[in-house]
Amino acid sequence: MATEKFKWKRPKRGKNYVPPLLSNRDEDVPPTHFGIFYLLRNKKDPALFMSEYQCQKLRKDAFDTVYELYKKYGTPDFANFWNYNVDTFIDVGLNKFCSNARLAPVAGIIECFEKKTKLVTSDKWRYVISFGISKKRLSDFVQSAIRAKKAGIKIAPPRIIQKYPKSRDFIFFGDVGLNTGKNVERIDRNAVYNQFCDWCRVSGTTHKNAITAALKEFVENHPLDEVGELQDYDVITDLDKIVFAKRRDKTIKEAVRMDIDADVFDLAKQIIWLYNRDVDNLGKPTMDLHTYVTNALHLLNRSMDLKYRDPELYEKKKQIERMEEQADE
Repeated sequence: MATEKFKWKRPKRGKNYVPPLLSNRDEDVPPTHFGIFYLLRNKKDPALFMSEYQCQKLRKDAFDTVYELYKKYGTPDFANFWNYNVDTFIDVGLNKFCSNARLAPVAGIIECFEKKTKLVTSDKWRYVISFGISKKRLSDFVQSAIRAKKAGIKIAPPRIIQKYPKSRDFIFFGDVGLNTGKNVERIDRNAVYNQFCDWCRVSGTTHKNAITAALKEFVENHPLDEVGELQDYDVITDLDKIVFAKRRDKTIKEAVRMDIDADVFDLAKQIIWLYNRDVDNLGKPTMDLHTYVTNALHLLNRSMDLKYRDPELYEKKKQIERMEEQADE
């Protein structure tokens, strides 16, 4: 164990950093989207219409709640942070747009946009934040909901499609450039990087010749008593919770090129999420739903390591093993 326990520190933003600001009326969404302000202030839609005070309060609550986490972890980009975690924000009660019953069903496709503007008083830049929703996806959902209601069935709420998914560590903490001698390699500020920095501090080694995969291998092959285990350097955030406690309604089917039983699908997503979140798997190929087919889901779920299939039981088993080891000693 390390003689001086590692403590994570929020990355520095730099002297030119200016915090993001909520826009006046979501005026910076692209033409393909409705601004949330416009949507909630449109008198032609009485179901969604609300006073300007209510509308602005809802927008500010949604922004402020996520902004607190953004500040806490030194997250580099507010819009990426929102869009990447929008489903999780809903699951853990942080997406305040869900407080409006009419807006809640489409909260999963409310996107965040930012516009870079220069301050009048200085040469610094600031990002102005707007919230919007795709006109096409909103229309498609409304039509699907109408058809589903007539047929007496339920449909899954729509979600943002991650076209260019980035790693969780990059979204939360950004990346860092390491001088390799010839080039500057950019790696995520993940647990591997945190452990490597502490190893360098203890051993007096520089960051030269390092990328994420090499860092992990290098530290493992050059152990020091003062350096903790990899898990000690993993920053557990307020959003790192298992969001699968509540099973979905079995009448709901979600299309991923096929219909899958809700229970099977939920367990598959839990396994995939925990597998990709585990720091021991940094550097390994990301698992996704496309690797699954209906006939293989049950077999794959049962064959996964207990660490991902049933983390609570895994922890209990580890505790029992530790107790047995202590008893033997």
